[in-house]
Amino acid sequence: TKDGITETFEATEARAVRAFAEGIQQDIDKVIEEVSRKLSASIRAGDTVTQRQLEEVQAALKASQKKLIDDLANTAKPYAQTIAEAGFDQGASLVSGAAGLPGGPNNPLGGLLSGKASEFVVEATNRAAIRMARSVSESLAERVANIIRIGIEETATGTDVIGLLEEAGFDENRAQTIARTESARAYTDGQNAAWEASGVVKGKTWLVSPFACEFCEAAAKEFGEKSVGVKDAFYERGATITGASGATMSLNFDDTSGPPLHPNCRCSLLPVIDYEGPDE
Repeated sequence: TKDGITETFEATEARAVRAFAEGIQQDIDKVIEEVSRKLSASIRAGDTVTQRQLEEVQAALKASQKKLIDDLANTAKPYAQTIAEAGFDQGASLVSGAAGLPGGPNNPLGGLLSGKASEFVVEATNRAAIRMARSVSESLAERVANIIRIGIEETATGTDVIGLLEEAGFDENRAQTIARTESARAYTDGQNAAWEASGVVKGKTWLVSPFACEFCEAAAKEFGEKSVGVKDAFYERGATITGASGATMSLNFDDTSGPPLHPNCRCSLLPVIDYEGPDE
């Protein structure tokens, strides 16, 4: 409930994801337009694009990436904050329930967290916004690199390459998938922030979602009963998970401090309570 308006988390998430996805598309379109303009200024439409010109496309994209990341982070912040706050609230609720504490104003943990919420949510929001921005930027760089490769292999014309670049922007489905995945990470960051602030959570375990994929099942099998520290990652960046079928998945983007393990993952976390309570 905020400003007298009550809505479910699903509605909050859907609204944030939709708005962030639109922001992603706008920021990416600006960069693609700039890079395409630089390429079109250096070639005639029917000419075969040269290796040097394609390298200039990559250089132009690289030069624009810092600004792109800054723009995307600013775009992401309000939506990351909305989701991180929801995660923080849910994390606090889970701790209170697990510890058997009373609800409402008589909940000592609620009073403790209310004084720390702003600080921890700001930290979680900043982390989430930067991660969101890097995720989008790296995905764009990969798409452009594939276009460069195709241009070289197929000796494409300048018109062909510019057309491919214009398609490198994220369509609505792609943007929403990224937004939803990164929102789920922001939610996990909010939960972790609440648990860290509480002083009564000593760890967290992996709660697998219904109909989970084999990799999430593997994570739950490894960490469903064995906890890791609140600040710790379940998997370090570069780790590989092996599913029941023998298939593998590499986690190359970032450390995994909780779900999502992959796009559209719906697993979650449970806190492990230290029943001796927070330090005085």
